[in-house]
Amino acid sequence: MLTPSPPAPLRRPRAPSASYTPPPLYGRPAARPAMASGAELAALRAPSPGRPEHVLRPRQLAAAEMVLSGALAPLAGFMTRREALHVASRGALASGAAWPLPVTLGDEEGRLVAVMEVEDVWQEGAGEWRVGGELRGVEAPVHRDLARLRTTPAAVRSALARGPHASAVAHFTRHAATPRAVAVARSAPESIAGPAACTVLCESDADYVCRALSWEAALRGGAGAARLSLVPAAVDAPRTRDGLLRLAALRSIVARNYGFSHVSVGPEPEHLDGLVGLRDSLAAAREMQQPTGVVPVLVGEAEQEALARELAALREGDLARAGARGRVARVLSTRYAPGSARGVCLFFTGLSGSGKSTIANAVAQRLLLCGDARPVVVLDGDVVRHNLSKGLGFSKADRRVDANIERIGFVASLVVKCRGVAICAPIAPYEGSRARARQMCGEHGAFVEVHVATPLAECERRDTKGLYARARQGLLKGLTGVDDPYEEPRAPELRIDTAGRTLESCVDEVMSALARMKLVHEDPQADS
Repeated sequence: MLTPSPPAPLRRPRAPSASYTPPPLYGRPAARPAMASGAELAALRAPSPGRPEHVLRPRQLAAAEMVLSGALAPLAGFMTRREALHVASRGALASGAAWPLPVTLGDEEGRLVAVMEVEDVWQEGAGEWRVGGELRGVEAPVHRDLARLRTTPAAVRSALARGPHASAVAHFTRHAATPRAVAVARSAPESIAGPAACTVLCESDADYVCRALSWEAALRGGAGAARLSLVPAAVDAPRTRDGLLRLAALRSIVARNYGFSHVSVGPEPEHLDGLVGLRDSLAAAREMQQPTGVVPVLVGEAEQEALARELAALREGDLARAGARGRVARVLSTRYAPGSARGVCLFFTGLSGSGKSTIANAVAQRLLLCGDARPVVVLDGDVVRHNLSKGLGFSKADRRVDANIERIGFVASLVVKCRGVAICAPIAPYEGSRARARQMCGEHGAFVEVHVATPLAECERRDTKGLYARARQGLLKGLTGVDDPYEEPRAPELRIDTAGRTLESCVDEVMSALARMKLVHEDPQADS
């Protein structure tokens, strides 16, 4: 059950003078407060048997919190279908205010957070249902973890207004505190004249606790004052170039609503993964400069290179090379480990009959035989569908939602989080669902996508389950590769064509790739 608690104050001494005035909230926010009070609040809290209830998932709760706190001003609720389509096609709200990403409510027990005046209900193709409408806040969401770091936009704006600075810089981050990252956060960019207040806004997406604690430890003492605030990660942007650029643009709006004049643009996980260029993110933020008044500033090239090296070392679990020391190192050691001790998801994908399940099970046996101390769990597509996804069919509606792959990705992420090895072998025909599995597992460890690229003709020749014969006879509909598409991975970590090869050689290739990535110790040619 959620219980209310007051927002945490920003723990910095009050400055003797005030010369900084935070900008007003973005757009034209609603005239009435988002949180209900008085008789209206009592009416909303009263039992209402005819009122449907929806229990919010963490991401949905974060979005509601951002709306109610004013961090997503001028939004007063979740967008309707018409509003979401308007934003997606024109990059602006109906009022004309620039807006990069739709904020919608898609398809835990707790207190009543808000009541929505439902204005629209629609379905995304054959996917999940969405609901749009204005929110009336009842009780602010309460967090039992790191409450001391969770500050509302109003609290941040108030703290900024008390400082003797001429500008305020927001450093959004989704990575841990490394020495160069901390140095960048502590000092204003050279392009900013006069004193500036610097605040690290750590986004509370998956696996945020360790990152937030590392920043809290790193910012204690030392030269240069910097505040730390944990902000909800409200919008789950697609992990594509366009989605990530829209997210970069949205940060300018959030920065404005938190009271900042500048937003720092530096290396983040998506830049290290090559999904989007750093200067592309800067350009996206610059497009929002005129409507928001928030000026983007790029981290210097020397800092970029040093920070990228530290983050790469951190991903490999090399805390010493990442520069972690003292309390920061102790905090990070709970999350980051050397490659051979990290959790890892091996995600095999390919057509039916390509050999992915056979290779997956053989790799699992090799890991066990080579003495790998990590637990190994095999999540075969057919087995998972029978046990975890019973009731899901192969219709286009079921497969477009791809709930089976979502469930596999979720279970795999739990294994990875516990530093185990999850070996998945579904067909996983759609790029979007594979990307979501990568995101879920990648937050906790390594994700290795293996495309078993055996040609369709060879898969049909094998036809171990008789599926292709039935499909060609018209007795089976929706078979991937025949009358349902398979979207080939664009950049898998490994691609294997099993035609004309032995199982042993395929397993060796997988183990060799894992050894190159420093995810196993075993000699790839070891006799199993």
